[in-house]
Amino acid sequence: MTKHVTRLAFMAFLALLLVALPPLAAACGDDDEEEKTPAAEEKEITIGGIFSLTGVAASATARGFELFSGMVKYINEVEGGIDGIKIKLVWADDKYDPATAVIAAKRLRDRHHPILWIVQNDSLVFPAKDMFERDKTPLLTSSAYVPEIYSPPGMFFNMSGCEANIFTGVVKWVLQDYKASGGVGRPKMGTLHWDAPFGNAHKLGNAYKWAQEYGVDIVERTYPAMALDIRPHLLALGDEGVDYIYVVGVLTDVTLLVRDARATGLWDKVKFVHNVGLLPYDLLEVVGDQAEGLYAVAYTPTWADGLPAHREWAKIAEWVGFKPRRYDQAGYYSMKLVLTALLRQAIADVGFEDLDGEALYNAFQKLRHVDTDGIFYDVSWGPDRRIGLSGIKIKQYTKTETVSVTDWIETTNIFEGKE
Repeated sequence: MTKHVTRLAFMAFLALLLVALPPLAAACGDDDEEEKTPAAEEKEITIGGIFSLTGVAASATARGFELFSGMVKYINEVEGGIDGIKIKLVWADDKYDPATAVIAAKRLRDRHHPILWIVQNDSLVFPAKDMFERDKTPLLTSSAYVPEIYSPPGMFFNMSGCEANIFTGVVKWVLQDYKASGGVGRPKMGTLHWDAPFGNAHKLGNAYKWAQEYGVDIVERTYPAMALDIRPHLLALGDEGVDYIYVVGVLTDVTLLVRDARATGLWDKVKFVHNVGLLPYDLLEVVGDQAEGLYAVAYTPTWADGLPAHREWAKIAEWVGFKPRRYDQAGYYSMKLVLTALLRQAIADVGFEDLDGEALYNAFQKLRHVDTDGIFYDVSWGPDRRIGLSGIKIKQYTKTETVSVTDWIETTNIFEGKE
């Protein structure tokens, strides 16, 4: 009797344990990516991601995470990886806050040991720079806000969003357009931006001094993030007699720009150009044909240019779950091509079995003129170069789309001091 009772108690204990196991196993997963062990025949690398999914810049940055993470799933599930190598993406929301970003990076590093990082805002993870250097794990960034991160050259490699260098292209276009339009003397350009790392990034590398020496006078005004009215700022620039106004902002800011520039009567007196901080068809959905005439910076050709890569990117985006639409900015598709070139170079150097962060770091420095299917003017890195972007275009809104109004404009690398 005693043995029978003991056996029943033991079996009941096992049943309870089995019931409890699923939630225990789930608790072992990360909030960003569940742990899973790849099959023996699978090859896999781990990439860490720090993204701004909430906070003041989320309207411009959160979609970037959805598109990038979706593209990673597409690479894994549709294409079977990059040359058969799957990507495990582990990520965290930095909430557009440096302290949160650093804690998140350390947590992901200790738990998953990524050999490569994808970072939207380099300034947020700047306090953890020494950690990445010690680990010899490179970072591919979509912003370049802190010159000290890149000089002397270290683990940070920027692909596209170096606002200071982009600004030199805008200045070159302003001077060119001013002369072509019959302007006399020196053109005057107003800048309207946040007084925050995102808004101030175009000023780095003594950009305003560079512009003055190039032949364009600069008048600066700032406005608060999440502003509801920028008419006073626009009128102040109008009183200064500016010929152009360069606006740095996200979708809500450029929506305000269209409304308030028209309300103040400046729309037809000044040429407005906005930065690359938003997807243009998002703006068209909000303001419709009211955006007609607005200029915008582009580091990729427009959909109207008929680039096959844009169609390929649209196919991926639709697979991810975005509605069919035109995509001027195919930067994440080019990131797929960069990752492919990077992995191939590193594996050619050390083989897959010895692939680690240091191998990727060394491979980055060998990437010259990466083939991006025409998306970028040129993407190149080297032992003393960390900024990959070297050209922009200027596009303009029609009632229904955007069209390129310039050929490629080669930018000047003032950010790294390589004029």
